Order: sequence, then C-alpha cells, then structure tokens
Amino acid sequence: MTDANHGEWMDEALGHFSALMADPENSDAHFNFAIWLQRAEQWDAAAQSFVRALWIDPQRDSARIGLGACLLKMNRFEEALATFNQAASAPGPAWFGKAVALQLLHRFEEAEAAYEVFLASEPNSEETLANLIAMNAQARDLEHVREYAQKLLSLAPQSTPALQGLAMVALERRDNHAAARYCDRIVQLAPDCLEAWHNLRIALDGILSAFTSPTPEASIPEGR
Repeated sequence: MTDANHGEWMDEALGHFSALMADPENSDAHFNFAIWLQRAEQWDAAAQSFVRALWIDPQRDSARIGLGACLLKMNRFEEALATFNQAASAPGPAWFGKAVALQLLHRFEEAEAAYEVFLASEPNSEETLANLIAMNAQARDLEHVREYAQKLLSLAPQSTPALQGLAMVALERRDNHAAARYCDRIVQLAPDCLEAWHNLRIALDGILSAFTSPTPEASIPEGR
C-alpha cells in the first residue's frame, strides 16, 4: 500500500468511526463501517458491525447478506447458511450465499439446486458457473463439469476455470488431443499454472505414445 493509499484508507476509517460515535444507534453508520471492514478483510470485526446494524434494523437484509459472507470467510458455514436462509427480501444474493455455504459443507446436490435457482435469474453469472465446475470436479461428475464449462466458455472464451474443467474431462476420458489444446490455452493465459503444464505434458506424452507404440507383427501360419 502506498503512502497516499494508506492516508486515504485511514481517512475513510476515521470518517466511519466518527459517524458511529456521532450516532451509535444509526443502522446506516454500522452498515457502512461493516462494508469498509469487509473490504479491509477484517472479517470478524465486519461481522460484528453487520450484527449491530441488524440489531437496530432487523429487516435490513443487505446487512444479513454481508454477515453471511463474513461467516463464510471465517469457515462458519452452518451459521452462514442459517443467516442466508433468513434473507427473504434479497432472494438473488441469498440463494448464491446458500449455494456457496452448501458447497463448502459438501452438500453438493442441495448446492447445485440452489445455484440453479440463482442461475435462473442470473444466467450469465460467471462466478456461479465457475463454482459449479469446481464442485462437480470435486464430486467427479464429468458430464456436469463439461456442461457448465462449455456454458462458461461461451460467455468468457478466456475463462481459465472453464478451460481447466474441459481439460480435466478430456484427460479423464483419455482424449489427449483435446486435453492438449485446452492445457495449451491455459498456459498461454496463466503461464504460472503448474497444474496446466503438468497436464499438458501428460496429454502430449499420451499423444506421442500412440504414435510410437509397436504394432504387432503379422503371424506366419505354420506349414502343414
């Protein structure tokens, strides 16, 4: 952080703190301070500020969504899920938060259903599709990995998660030519991705072995 950015950061912090001191019963002041703490990755402090905002205004579902997001960051997945379930007036963000919490709890079928509800209203959500690729890869559901990866690639042709998903499917199905193409695109986009380099080598070795494997000699029938 540069000195100028640090100065701005401190000024913003002081501004939020002053607003809280001036009106400690103001839900907006606690909410804005929580957002600032969230951006600073102070998850526990941000969660406490969201809770205070909710205590003053229990109907403030934007604070409930923020609280759930902080709980996810603190690996408190069950609490996060319960929090998102209470956000009735923010169905989109609530469904996404529920899906992430369920995915982290390894409740994959429920998570996929929640993601699909969210996709019905946000069909071009790249983050949702990337999460679905990762989740189905973990569950070894190759067909769903392929389906969601192709959807994501149609939206974002340079998407590394989509290419990684398709490369994984190709390798698992021993389609080395396709795997090599996907891995080659990944290493061009992300040269530091060691996994992509490793998988590219596996795919290329598979292609090479197909050309170099010895062919069986024709058998000569014995004389009678």
